Amino acid sequence: MLTETNKIAVGKVVFKDETIICDIVEWLYRRGIRKVLLLIGHMWNLGPIYSARENIHYDFPDLQVRVLDWWATTPQIVDQSMKDCPVLPSYVHANIGETSCMLAVRPDLVNMASAIDEDDYKTFFEYGMDQYSKSGIVGRDATKATAKFGDKRLGMDVDNLASMVEHALRVEIARSLSNDKLIFMILVGVKRN
Repeated sequence: MLTETNKIAVGKVVFKDETIICDIVEWLYRRGIRKVLLLIGHMWNLGPIYSARENIHYDFPDLQVRVLDWWATTPQIVDQSMKDCPVLPSYVHANIGETSCMLAVRPDLVNMASAIDEDDYKTFFEYGMDQYSKSGIVGRDATKATAKFGDKRLGMDVDNLASMVEHALRVEIARSLSNDKLIFMILVGVKRN
């Protein structure tokens, strides 16, 4: 399965995301790792990652695996992340939350002069972002994004994620197996041409 932003071009080599994830997890498993957190950095990678998780559960039943969206560690963070997309929050893209986070960490990559506010809207079928949005932005308040809001959001994310990981390290592994190592796979969404 390829994420929706992938386009096949002549001379381009494309790997299936879930295959790479499964291969890495198998490598970790063979070295004694029994807890893996797949931390999603881009919403459009959900499909391949959940597919990989199911294969991992089947192949390694004694492995603890968790898929987690970095922006969804608590309901409050989800609300902050998607507050300007009340109709169809699953299509949030470059909105106030995401743009603010980018302003906080890489302001050189953000051109606020190009920011627009674009409403989300209800649709029964699911579409690629290029089909759903004319601008690539889905959020009614993208033009109000600030680095200050991004810092606040990211601080909440880090604090909550750290607490969750600390707890996960103390959780017993099913079937009385144990290993105090926890490996993170940070899957950063990058636009592929």
